[in-house]
Amino acid sequence: MKTLLAGPWFVKTLLAGPWFGELGWEIATWVPTVRAAGRHYERTVVVCQPGHHYLYQDFAREFVIEHRGGLQDRWMLDWKEHKPQASIREKYPEADILYPTKESIYHGAKAYHKYGTETNGVNPEANVVLLHARTERHAESENRNWAAANYDALVSMLHRSHPDTLIFSVGSRKGAAHVENTGDLRDIPLIVLCQQMHRAKVIAGPSSGPMHLASFCGLPHVVWTTAERRKAIGGTNRDRYERLWNPLQTHCTIIDKWDWQPPVEPIYNAVKEYLK
Repeated sequence: MKTLLAGPWFVKTLLAGPWFGELGWEIATWVPTVRAAGRHYERTVVVCQPGHHYLYQDFAREFVIEHRGGLQDRWMLDWKEHKPQASIREKYPEADILYPTKESIYHGAKAYHKYGTETNGVNPEANVVLLHARTERHAESENRNWAAANYDALVSMLHRSHPDTLIFSVGSRKGAAHVENTGDLRDIPLIVLCQQMHRAKVIAGPSSGPMHLASFCGLPHVVWTTAERRKAIGGTNRDRYERLWNPLQTHCTIIDKWDWQPPVEPIYNAVKEYLK
């Protein structure tokens, strides 16, 4: 810890970031780490990706948007050192710098927050369902993508059994499809997505960043995934959704009997349990 010069014009500043890993890891590990560390400072400055400032908005005083082409797609930073660029560090010469390391992500102090609660005027009686129809194909992960026909069948079944249900597709346009006969909420700002998650009854989709975000919005989620144990997680995806990355104890239904390609019926049965 630096000893800062005394005087009313000096404050203890934390300069945190940037994070270039996956969204789920950012929400569940990095943001809580920065939030906890920031409690020891008078000002927290966050270096983040475009559009991600809302994740830090409840505690950060200032944002610096830093975007390095390609690095944002590297899983878990490759555990390399990614401090803020020199020009940013020079702007805050007295700041203590916090950047992601394996030690901080796994063992750093954490402080959690519930997103999306700013929304007003929502009809709590409405049956709102969100779908994340993942289409990503990076890192040879296309086996996680559910067929469009499955989403179409799920929507048809829900409309037949719950005709008043409002169904929307969420995610990014480059990484998620717009499911037919649903509203299109892809590429909306994070704050708006979190508000939509706060008002919805349930979200369904394969394990992905938006599904982890739902947990931190208090939105019940139906997730299908593999039952494989992963060293990086310290367990299975079920462990992560139910316990490791669920500090708010959000209701969830994990379907891992068929890995990434479950039949439509068990997904439908799980979703309708959350509807009136």
